[in-house]
Amino acid sequence: RCSFPKDFFARVESSMGTKVAVETCNVLNEPAMTFLRVNVLRVSRDKVYTYLTSKSVPVEKTLNSKIGLQLTSKQKLLDLPEYKLGYFEIQDES
Repeated sequence: RCSFPKDFFARVESSMGTKVAVETCNVLNEPAMTFLRVNVLRVSRDKVYTYLTSKSVPVEKTLNSKIGLQLTSKQKLLDLPEYKLGYFEIQDES
C-alpha cells in the first residue's frame, strides 16, 4: 500500500494503525524540499537570491539559516555559472 513494500507497510500499520500508517506513508511519498547553502566566503545570500529570482528561479530565503535558500519548485541548477563557481551547494537545511 501507498507505494511501500508490503512488509514495511504491515510493520507500520501494526505499530500505528491503518489510518496513521496510510497518512505517514503518504507524507513520506511527498517530494523533498530543495535547499541551497550559499558559500558566504564567496558571495552573500542576498546576491544569490537576487540572481536566482532574476532568472525566474522560484526561491525564498530560509527562516532557520542565514545562509540558506529554499526552492519552491524543482529547477535545473547544475548548469548555472554561479553553481559552477561554487556560490551555492544543494543540500538540506540542517
